[in-house]
Order: sequence, then structure tokens, then C-alpha cells
Amino acid sequence: GAESTTIKLIINIPLLLVAVLIVMATTFISAIIPALRAGNLSPVDSIRQNNEIKIGKKFRRSLILSKLFGIEGMLASKNYWRNRSKYRTTIISLTLSIVLFITASSFSSYLTGASNDEFYSGNMALVYFPYFDYEQLENMMPEKTEEILRSAEYVTNVIRIREMYYLSGFNIPGVDNEDDLPTVPSVVFMDDENFRKLAAEENIPYDPDSGKIEAIVYNLGVRNIYDEEGNKKTYEFKLFEEEELPKDVSILWFSAPYEIDNKFMVYENVDKNGEIYDIYIEEEYFPVWFVNRHVEFWKSFLADHPQDITICVENVAERDPELILGILRGVEDPRLRMCLDVGHANLSGIEPIEWLRVCAPYISHYHIHNNFGAPAEGKRSWGDRHFALGNGNIDMKALLTLAEELTPNATAAIESYDPEESVQWLKDNGFLI
Repeated sequence: GAESTTIKLIINIPLLLVAVLIVMATTFISAIIPALRAGNLSPVDSIRQNNEIKIGKKFRRSLILSKLFGIEGMLASKNYWRNRSKYRTTIISLTLSIVLFITASSFSSYLTGASNDEFYSGNMALVYFPYFDYEQLENMMPEKTEEILRSAEYVTNVIRIREMYYLSGFNIPGVDNEDDLPTVPSVVFMDDENFRKLAAEENIPYDPDSGKIEAIVYNLGVRNIYDEEGNKKTYEFKLFEEEELPKDVSILWFSAPYEIDNKFMVYENVDKNGEIYDIYIEEEYFPVWFVNRHVEFWKSFLADHPQDITICVENVAERDPELILGILRGVEDPRLRMCLDVGHANLSGIEPIEWLRVCAPYISHYHIHNNFGAPAEGKRSWGDRHFALGNGNIDMKALLTLAEELTPNATAAIESYDPEESVQWLKDNGFLI
């Protein structure tokens, strides 16, 4: 829809004329005052500038300013008391300049934002993002929200969409590299009626009775990549070559729970009609629910599997070790163990070595990589970056030394993007021969 968007430039002639008159008046007044003053002087007096130098009373030297700012501070203080009117004029001018600069910058920022919003929303007049309110859950169902929007005055159509999946397996040459995350195009679900309209408008064949979930591919991607100095470089690319289409693709579903307003989403599903169902639970009850569900699952799962297997549960985004430990203690089966990912542990706010001390009785495997902790403002290199073992704020030498002591039979896998550097670090620090 963005290609059909029109942005109109409206020029207000009366307002433009007023602005021109104000500029002309300001310029005239600024020029006429010194001109009148110069007209009352002879050329010789103007050259001598006798009137510019006036001998008045002596000003006392400020010892404090001299001590703080030296000779420059002392001269500035005397100049202020000698030419207070000029000083005030300078201050007022600087203040007005700063105010005008901030005003113009804000206006430009708002104008840019409005332009981006217009292109983002395409040919839609309004994009509505519902705010989750647990107390008003019944009124926030998609059907209810759509009904309210459709009943609003001047609304001609409502398109209900949901972006929730990511396609995997893309690596764009020249765009993705070892210093940046891979490209993950999103999949957007929309209601059947508007999907059929979109397919018809774009002359795309669509068979609703094919038995498959069909999709329309927007085959142009744009990727902005920033270097360490914050300089942006924009890439455009195609997700598929034309001869590859149509094709079947797999969808990678991230099912990890996430938090909204102290509520955790514990289940999300899309049925065959594309309807989306979310179930939330209060934060204080979430750990108990989470552990009980997993204990129930793992007991049932292990009952049907042989005794000579070992399954390791890995920490990913847990805030502390207690969730995983609760599951392992509840199942209490030697086949169910823990994989301690030290990089993920470093994002929790608890030192990875503390995770190791608490979880050691259950650890059979490690994922080892380094990072600088959880992402923070202005820290683009922070997060789950999977750096080499020596590149991060984890004290990897102390951690691995303690791991050898507490879990001597555990195995480990290097999960950094530069394994050669990590292997060399292990050799240099005596962990590999």
C-alpha cells in the first residue's frame, strides 16, 4: 500500500507573507539603528571610535573569579559590569537562538516521524495497537475490538493482522555477517476476507480450498546495519529469486513465555482458520504453574523412554536458576539433567558462577561463550552475542576452574561465532593441551 500513498505539500500564502514581512522588518531595524548613529558622527570620529571608549568608575577586581578562571574570568567580570546592556543583549540573543534551534529541530523531528508513520501505515488512515488490560480481557478479544472499530464513524474497512512468526534459514550475501544477527523475515497473518481482497488487487492466484496455508511474498527486504561508530548503511535485497517461487517454507516458532504488565503469556496457538488464542497468568502464580506443567510432561515422557538416555534442560531467558531447578527436583530422574549456558546466565543479572554453584548437582553439559551482559542504552555490543571466551565480562577462567572442580564428568560445547579464537584461549589458559 505504501506505493499508493500521496503526501500533500500545503503552502499558506498569508502566513508566508507575514513571515517575509517580519524578516524584512527585523533586518531593516537591525540596519537602521547603527546607520542613524553613524550619521551623527563625522568620518574622522567614526574612524577614531572615540564614543566607543568611555572612561567611567573603576571596577573592583573579583578575587574569586580570578582564582577560579584566571585572567580570563577577571576580564570577563569587568567587561560585564562595564557593558551590562551589551551583556544582556548577548544573553538574550543566545537564548533566542537556542530556543529557535530546539524548536526547528523538534518540528523537523515531528515532520519526519509523521512522514514515516504515513509510509508505515500505507493507505490506512489509522494503525491501532491494542493495550493489554488483564481486568478488561473480555473486551479485548480481537473480534470485540474489530467490532468497535467497524462501528466508528467514517471507518470503511478494518484489517486485523498479527505478526508472530519468523522464517528461518536466510542469509543475505553482503548483508548478514558474523558481527550482526541473520535476517529473519516476519510472517503476518490477516483475516481471510482482506487476504482475498489483497490477492485480487495484486492479481495473485489464490485457492482457499487448496488445503495449504498460502502466503503472498513481499520480495524486497531492507536492512539497516550500524557500525561501532553508529554509522548506518542500508541494504536492499530479495528473499527469493523469482525462479524459486512458489516454494514451501518452514516456520520457526518461538514458544518462550514473555511478560506483559506483570502477566505471563503461557500459551499461544493459531488454529486452522488463522485465529490466535492467548492465555495469560498472573506473575506471582507463573513459576508454580510453569514448574508443575513441566514436571508432569517430563515424568510422562521419561516413562516411555529407555534408561540409558540423558536429556539436558538448557537455561535460556530465566531470571534465576529456580525454575529449572524446580523442574529437575520435581522429576527427580537421573536421565533429566541440566545444560548450563553460561552466556545466557550472564544476561539474567546473576553471575554465571553463582548459577554454577547452585546448579552443580544437576549439570551434565555446558554451553560456553562470552558476552557483556544484558543489553543497555547505548551498549550496542551487549546481549546474547556469543563472543569468544576471552571477549566479555564473564570471568571464564574462574568459572571453568570451578566447573572442573564441581562437575568433573560434565561435557562442554563452544558456542561462539569464532571457535578458533575460543580454542586458542582454552589452550593459553591451560584447559586444553
